[in-house]
Amino acid sequence: MVEQKTRADFSIKNATAAMAARIVVILSGFLTRVVLTHTLNADYVGVNGLLSNILGALTLSEMGIDTALVYSLYRPVARHDIRKQKALVHLYGRIYPLIACAVACAGAVIYPLIRVLMRTRPDVEHFTFIYALYVLNAAGTYLLACRDLLFLADQRNYINTWFYSAFLLMQDILQIILLIFTQSYVLFMLAQIGCNLMRNLALYLYSGQCYPFLLDKRSVPVDSKERHSLWRNSAAMLLHKAGSVIINNTDTLCLTFFSGLRTVGAYANYYLIIGSIRQIADNAVRGIAGSVGNLAAGGERERVSRVFRLTLFGVNLLYGFCAICLFELLNSFVGLVFGESFVFPVPVSAVLCLNFYLNGIRQAVLVFRDSLGLFWYDRYKTVAESLVNLGTSILLALCMGTIGVFIGTTVSIVSVSLWVEPLVLYRKYLLQPVGGYFVLLLRYAAVSALAFLAVLAAVRLVGGGAQLTVFLKRLLCCMIVPGAVYWLCFRNTPQYCQLRSALERYRKNRRADR
Repeated sequence: MVEQKTRADFSIKNATAAMAARIVVILSGFLTRVVLTHTLNADYVGVNGLLSNILGALTLSEMGIDTALVYSLYRPVARHDIRKQKALVHLYGRIYPLIACAVACAGAVIYPLIRVLMRTRPDVEHFTFIYALYVLNAAGTYLLACRDLLFLADQRNYINTWFYSAFLLMQDILQIILLIFTQSYVLFMLAQIGCNLMRNLALYLYSGQCYPFLLDKRSVPVDSKERHSLWRNSAAMLLHKAGSVIINNTDTLCLTFFSGLRTVGAYANYYLIIGSIRQIADNAVRGIAGSVGNLAAGGERERVSRVFRLTLFGVNLLYGFCAICLFELLNSFVGLVFGESFVFPVPVSAVLCLNFYLNGIRQAVLVFRDSLGLFWYDRYKTVAESLVNLGTSILLALCMGTIGVFIGTTVSIVSVSLWVEPLVLYRKYLLQPVGGYFVLLLRYAAVSALAFLAVLAAVRLVGGGAQLTVFLKRLLCCMIVPGAVYWLCFRNTPQYCQLRSALERYRKNRRADR
């Protein structure tokens, strides 16, 4: 029981640290976005949204190489095999610079495509140099980053989170100052590159203090079987992430071609808000990844199955609640902060919120798939999904305009990812019929739909008023009504009781530590 409590504490600590840090970072990032919008012209805002989405997908945190590599560390860490940990981390230190070079080459190849998609030349000085800075920033995320994986495998990802958040906060403050006093987008980007490199260096040095064996520079060989597994898993994750890059950037690319950079700038504002909420939620869910990998390393399949069902319950409640809040508050918030000219019609924002929910409820399966090393079995899934997404988005954009681009994403998620991912998890590891998963998913979705309808009814009852007043009334309804519906429907279920008990036990342990 001590081991189980320790894993639960690590999971909650990682999730809590991730949520708290992301909230702080998101607030500072949001302020940076507001300053950017009001200090530079709309074309700069559009270029920022376009290049951040496309080239940001090539960074270490987005490419998924770390997911494949950290899987190989779970067993050595769980067994305290120092020699193997050292060998793997040193190997990663040789792999990452090669990936950085590949990212720089990919950025150079993508550049002509970007110029073709921007059918009208943007009112942005030094565009080519700015693009080069984005490529440099993406490649730079791989430098000195190999040791971060050890914290994740050791169930101490909160350390990575703290370093990441502290330097991102410093970056936002510096960028705001530069925007206000210089209005220079080049300096804005140089600040981002510098802070990223300093964060990697600080984590690299700190990891040497936490794991002194890393300071021994003598090379330790990795056996051929381990190398084969690493390359296979890395290749699988590259396929996953290559498809994800296309999927996540299809919307931006289609909007750039069919609607222009001004619409991309408006979408970037929505993407900032939706993406920020998603990051908080995703980081909270992924806080359990190290503990799942550690648990699976001990071969405890039944316990992994129980933890998965609990995670699935929590994930559906979390993303259901967030999606309801986003639908009610998103347009009002964008109008208040960025101006009415940046507000999308309600049907467009509704599709964006639906996509957020559909992507969110997949996170339970994705965390377990990655922690259990199952990414090889559905490696072609994202390729199929990206093709469906691209084809459907272009077709619907021609027929329906902006909303068609986002509906294309909905179609690709439902037709591919939503059923392929759980099928792999249930067949290759849990060894159970996958039908039970979809029954639970429909049940949770039905309760979320009920909570959504309850919020709509409550908003009608409180009435209208000035824009700020309407926003505050909707915010109050969103904070109270969905939680009440979830509590009424799930208060007697085993998953709810287990989740409450885990949180209560964690609070008691925290008080005892103090």
